[in-house]
Amino acid sequence: MGISTSGNAENVFYAAVTAKALGLTVIALTGKEGGKIAKIADITVKAPAVETSRVQELHTIIYHALCEMLEASLLERNK
Repeated sequence: MGISTSGNAENVFYAAVTAKALGLTVIALTGKEGGKIAKIADITVKAPAVETSRVQELHTIIYHALCEMLEASLLERNK
């Protein structure tokens, strides 16, 4: 999972390229435009904002929601 406000962070982009080369699923968490990372990601979650501070606030909410969903899924599997 790569997180980039603009979707154009070079280090996150190269990590996504490397992950794809290794056959991994790439999930991107970006701002409204998605940037170049969104073009190669398997799944992109775009925060509906362009201002950096607002995108980061939304990323926090989205990240926590994803964690809660994953936790619920794991708990369900262990029943």
